[in-house]
Amino acid sequence: MDFWDPAGGSNAPVDWSDSSLIFAAHPSQPLVTARHSSTSKSFLLPHPQPIVNTPHLFLPATIVSAAPHTRWLFTYFPGKENDGLACIWKRGPSLDTWVVMQFFPWTSGNGVVTVSWLSERNHREWVPDSTGNFTRRAHLGPFPVISNPTLILVTQRHEIRVLYLRDYLPQFLAFKSRLNHHVVMYEMAQSEDPLLHETGFNRICTHAAIGPTYDNTLLIATRSRRYPSSQHAVATPLPVADATAAMDLDATEVEWNDQWDHWGEEETIELAEVALKFNGTMMLLQVKPLEPIQLAQSTLSRLCFIDGPYETHTKYLLSICTDFCSAATPSSHLRLYTFKRKPLDGQANLIECTHTLAGQRTFENQIIATVHATPLHDTIFLSRVDGARHKRFKGKEIKVGEMIPLTLPLLEDDSKFDSSDIRISDSSFAISALPVHFASSPNRLRFATLSGSLQDPSMTVQTFPQTQPWESLADGSVHPHALTIIAAILSERTVDDVVSLLCDNDVTESSVAVVLESAFQHCRGHLSSFGHRLIWEVLGVALCVYRTREGLLDGERRSLVQWQDLQDISSLITCETALKECKEPIGQKAGEGQTVWPLVEISIWVVSYLEHLIKQCLYDDFLDTIPQSGQSSELPSMYVHMAHPLVIQTMAALVRHIIDLGKYLESLPSLDESSKIARFTLKDIVDQSGLDFVLMEKLLQELLEDSHKLKEFDSRRALLFGDASPDVIAFIRTSVKKLHDSNVVDKARLMLKALDLVDGLTSEGPMKIKDKGRDIVTKSCLKADGPWRLCLRCGGRSDLPSIFATMQQPGQPKPLTKWQRFERRLFFRCICGGNWCST
Repeated sequence: MDFWDPAGGSNAPVDWSDSSLIFAAHPSQPLVTARHSSTSKSFLLPHPQPIVNTPHLFLPATIVSAAPHTRWLFTYFPGKENDGLACIWKRGPSLDTWVVMQFFPWTSGNGVVTVSWLSERNHREWVPDSTGNFTRRAHLGPFPVISNPTLILVTQRHEIRVLYLRDYLPQFLAFKSRLNHHVVMYEMAQSEDPLLHETGFNRICTHAAIGPTYDNTLLIATRSRRYPSSQHAVATPLPVADATAAMDLDATEVEWNDQWDHWGEEETIELAEVALKFNGTMMLLQVKPLEPIQLAQSTLSRLCFIDGPYETHTKYLLSICTDFCSAATPSSHLRLYTFKRKPLDGQANLIECTHTLAGQRTFENQIIATVHATPLHDTIFLSRVDGARHKRFKGKEIKVGEMIPLTLPLLEDDSKFDSSDIRISDSSFAISALPVHFASSPNRLRFATLSGSLQDPSMTVQTFPQTQPWESLADGSVHPHALTIIAAILSERTVDDVVSLLCDNDVTESSVAVVLESAFQHCRGHLSSFGHRLIWEVLGVALCVYRTREGLLDGERRSLVQWQDLQDISSLITCETALKECKEPIGQKAGEGQTVWPLVEISIWVVSYLEHLIKQCLYDDFLDTIPQSGQSSELPSMYVHMAHPLVIQTMAALVRHIIDLGKYLESLPSLDESSKIARFTLKDIVDQSGLDFVLMEKLLQELLEDSHKLKEFDSRRALLFGDASPDVIAFIRTSVKKLHDSNVVDKARLMLKALDLVDGLTSEGPMKIKDKGRDIVTKSCLKADGPWRLCLRCGGRSDLPSIFATMQQPGQPKPLTKWQRFERRLFFRCICGGNWCST
C-alpha cells in the first residue's frame, strides 16, 4: 500500500478551496464531488460532454485544483489507452452553481503532473508580522497583464503549458514550451515534441513542483524516469512450425539495448526559472534551466516548494525520498534546499538563481505522506501515516498517524506546537481506509483526509497542531487565531476553518470570547485606517461562531439569541450603506424609479425595526427589568448590543437618510405613477409609526455622545457578547428614561395600528416576517416560488443573485444604476460576509 500521491506532483485529487469547498475526485469514476466543510452541503459537478457520452474511456481524476477565490476549477482525467481530458469549470453566484467553461483533449503519454494558478491582478495577500501589524505582500509569481485567470501546467513530456483567458475573449487559449532548454516561446507558436530526449529512451516526468517567487518568475523542479523506447526492442520472428523438430526455448530471444543501468529513476532534480511576460502585443515564455540538484536516493515520493518568512522572501524546495531497501519498514529522507540570487561571475548586471542545501533529516521506519505549510512561514507540518502501529481511543476512533511540526530550515522538532493525531473511525479501520490524500484548509488550521478505498471512500476533517493555549492573553498581545481571522478577511478568504475550531466541544465560551475580543480590539486600534469595514466583518465572524455553536452544542440558548441580534445589526449596517450610496441629490429624478422603490422598501424595514425596538422600552414594567448597578441582568441582549457607539451611530444615520429620502421624493416636480406610490407609501409608513424622526435623530445624537463616555472594554463586550457591565446598565437606564421624557414617540400611534381594529388581522409588520418571507439584502418580499439563495453563515435568503444575473443581457450594454452597483457588491456574499448556496 502506498501512502503518497501516486501522481507524484504537488497536486492531488483533493483540494480545499478558499471558500471552504472541498473538491475530491471519485475513486473509481471520472467524477468530481464538492462538499462544504462547515455544513452538510455536498453536490456533484456537471460532467463535460465527452465524459457524459463515453465515461468508460476515462480514469478517475488525478489532479483537482481550485483557483483563488474559488471562481474556477481545473481537473485532469487520464484516458484508458486513449487521450485524456482536461476540464475547467466556472462558478456562478452560489457555491453549488458550476458550469463547464471549456474542456480540452489531452494527448496520451503527456499527462498533467502538477498545476498552479497565478495570482489575480488585483490580489495581494495580507500577512501579519511579529508585532501584529499587517503588510500587503508583493505580488507572487508572474504578473498576468492581459489574462485572468492564468493556469500553469507541467506535463510528463517536460513541457510547461499556459492556459489563460484573455481579457474580452470567450474561451481559454494555450501555448507551451520545453523546460530543459533555453527557450523564448511566443503565443500561437508551437514547440517541438520533447518526448525522445536521448536515443533509445523515453524520459517521463513523474514529479514536479511549481514555486512562484517575488521576482515575478516561477521556479519549476522536476524529477524524471527513463524507460526503454519500444522502437529499440527488436524481436526475432518465430520460425515456421515443425512438429518433428525439437523445441528451442531461446527462439524468441529479445535483443535489448545493453543499458539497464540507465533505466529507472534519475538521480537529479532538474530546475528551471520561467518568466511569463507581455511585450505589448502578445504573451511570451522565457525558460532558463538552472543547475540541477544531485539526489542519489531513489524513489522520490514528494517534491514541493515552501515560502519562508515574508520579510526574507525565502523560497525553499523540500524533497522526500522513501527507502524501501534498508529495513523491513521503509524510511523517509528529507532534504531542504534554499534559493537565492547572486551576481553571475561577479557581474552585477547579470543575476542568477542558485540553491544550497539548508537542512536534512531522516525518519527511520516511518513514511512521510505529505507536507503542509503554516501561516507562520517558519514551520511546516509533515503527515506520517502507519496502519501497522495504530492506537485505539475512546469514542470509536483509531490513531493511524500524526502531524509532525518541523522548523525551517533546520527541520528540527518545533516545541511551540502541541501534538496532533491523524484518526479514522474504528468501524472503517482497514488498510484501504487509511488516509492517502491530504488537503489543507485556507488558513492552515485544519486538514481533510481522503481514504484509498474504491468501494466506500471516506473523508475526515481534523485539526493541525496548535500553538496558543486558550487561556487569557497578556496585555498588549494579540491571539494568533485573531490575527488569522483578520488576515483572512483582508485577503478575502473564508474563516470557516477558524470558526469550526472555535466551535469544538472542548472549547469553552470564555475561550471563544478571548479570540473574538482580541480580533475586534486589534481592528479598532492598530487597523483603524481600514475604517469600520473590518469591524463589521469581525461581527459577521462572531455571528457565524454563535450560530454554529447553537447548532452543535446543546443548551447554548444564549448563542441563538446572540447570532440573531448580530444578524439584525448586519441588516442595519447594510441598509445604512444602501441609503447612503444610492440616494440622489434633491430635485434630481432617478431614471424610471429604479432607485426609489428599493430604498423605500429598505426604509419600511428600518421603520418597522425601530417600532419593535422602542415598543419594548415603553411598557410600564420595562424600567423595572433593568437592574441597578452591580445586580444581575435579565435585560434583552439586543439593548445591550445597542450600547456600542458604532451601533447608535448607524441608527442615527439611518434616521437621517429616511428623512432625506422623504424630502427628495417631495422635491421632485413631476412623478410617474410608480414614484407617486412610492412617495405616498413612505409618508404613510413614517406617519403611522408614531415616531418623530427629527426628534429621534437629536435623541440618538445625545445618546451617541453619552456612549463615548463608556469604557472601551465595556462597550466592546456589550457589542460582541451582550455582556452588560454596571456602567452599561446605567447607560441603558438613562437612555430609556430620556426616551420616556421626550416627545419622540406618539404612544397611541405606536401601540395601536389600524389593522389591530379588524377582527382576525394583526399589524405584525415586516419584523414578524423575519427572513423566511423577506429578502435578507433588499428587505423586499421573496418570490413565492423561488429560486432563492441561502446564506451558509446566517441562514438568510435572497433572490438578489438571480435578479442581477438578468440585468445585463447580451446586446444590451446599459450602465448600472447606483442601486444595481450596490446589488453587485452582494452578488457572491451575504450581508454578514457568508457565501450563498442554492436552496
